[in-house]
Amino acid sequence: MSDIDVASLSYEEKVKLFELLNAKDEYEKYNAIERAFPLEGKLSIKDYPKHMEFFKAGAQHDQRAYIGGNRTGKSYGANYETTTHLTGVYPPWWEGKRFDHPIKAWAAGFKNNIKEATQDYLLGSLSEDRLGTGFIPKHLIVRVTRKPGVPDTAQDIFVKHISGGVSAITLKTYDEGVAAFGAATLDWIHLDEEPREAEIYSECATRLATTGGSLITTFTPLNGLSRVVLSFLPGGKLPVSGMGAIGEKFIVNVTWDDAPHLSEAAKNSLIATYLPYEIEARTRGIPFLQAGAIYPISERDVAVTPFKIPNNWPRGYAFDPGWERTAALWVAQDPNSKTLYLYDEYYRGKAEPEVHAAAIRARGSWQIGAIDYAGKRDDGTKIFDYYRGLDLNLVRADKAVDAGILKCWQGLSSGMVKVFRNLENFFTEFRLYRKDTKGEVVKENDHLMDCFRYIMTTAVNFLRTEPLEDDEEERRVVDSPRSKITGY
Repeated sequence: MSDIDVASLSYEEKVKLFELLNAKDEYEKYNAIERAFPLEGKLSIKDYPKHMEFFKAGAQHDQRAYIGGNRTGKSYGANYETTTHLTGVYPPWWEGKRFDHPIKAWAAGFKNNIKEATQDYLLGSLSEDRLGTGFIPKHLIVRVTRKPGVPDTAQDIFVKHISGGVSAITLKTYDEGVAAFGAATLDWIHLDEEPREAEIYSECATRLATTGGSLITTFTPLNGLSRVVLSFLPGGKLPVSGMGAIGEKFIVNVTWDDAPHLSEAAKNSLIATYLPYEIEARTRGIPFLQAGAIYPISERDVAVTPFKIPNNWPRGYAFDPGWERTAALWVAQDPNSKTLYLYDEYYRGKAEPEVHAAAIRARGSWQIGAIDYAGKRDDGTKIFDYYRGLDLNLVRADKAVDAGILKCWQGLSSGMVKVFRNLENFFTEFRLYRKDTKGEVVKENDHLMDCFRYIMTTAVNFLRTEPLEDDEEERRVVDSPRSKITGY
């Protein structure tokens, strides 16, 4: 239009031009979805590869999680997809899930942000002149009902589907409780932010069981390794590539590096408002370990590159036997700095004691191990005596939980305990080791964490270097501490 010489136009032509410009503005105002990707014409869909993979994965996965930092476009992308399903109008590049019929849907979130995070994206506003300025084109909005007693808040939105029918989406809040998420059959659900009650997520998944529908959840993981997070991340760790399938589920992790619409100035401004321990969750989508974590410390501050343990470093181990899972953890101490290095692990289930004992002896039968001595075998033999009979040098571990955790925390936080980064099972348990809402240690996936405690309470008092001669008397161990005091 800028190339037109308006002054040269006749009156009738100027009127026609004015009408065309008004019509163009009106169309753009009420068809915002056409400018969503690329974002407002400034960025191409190629600038958002993880968003595209999230959409695409819907064709194969009925449950998807978009776990990311703040302001990375989680809600933006999810509401965009919700609109495509409500209307049945998909862009030419779409490779994800499609509905060829009107759908019944829910969108849910917390009471204090359901309007901004969902309603405003879908509708724009409930005011007469702004209704339809969201992703749902105005001409496709059939009607909107309001939530009783809540100003400016929608409850049900009815939308024309391209097939000729009408889709319906209900906006719900987690504050309504688990009971409000039952007794419905649905095609589509979007949960914006993670519900604190995991039962809400389970109920939502159940609503889709017979329809072949989809459930997506988009959140910044400020609740730590919750049940919902662990259902997508069984080991508590995000995919190395930033996205991938975990069983039947699909996860995308989006960081600030994946959000080209965020300027460096905007990032710096936001970081200034975050508490130090929130930063990784809010910028990278890494689960917020402060929430219930027993050791709220970054793995990056603990892990070290594996190296060959020098022969003059004293060593030892801790041992947690059991049928479902038997675990052992080895430690060595730098005689100069007194730093302890957890350098090897054993992790196996449902095998006979002879198998476990052989694996432990293979790592150095001269080492002394602190064992969880509780329990007896079926024949009445004490676990402690049985394993000593398999040529293991053992002492009874001090099993005090709180005191042991404190010693472990002191070692980790002071930098006096380091862990070889290739101990995958250790770090998996490290991420999952947490307390419940009553302050009790969650007794799941904690075998190596128990070993860690036994090392810090007991095994550190029995560290020794490999004997130069095969002296059986030197190898014999009694249940009393040696003189190698470490200070832990």
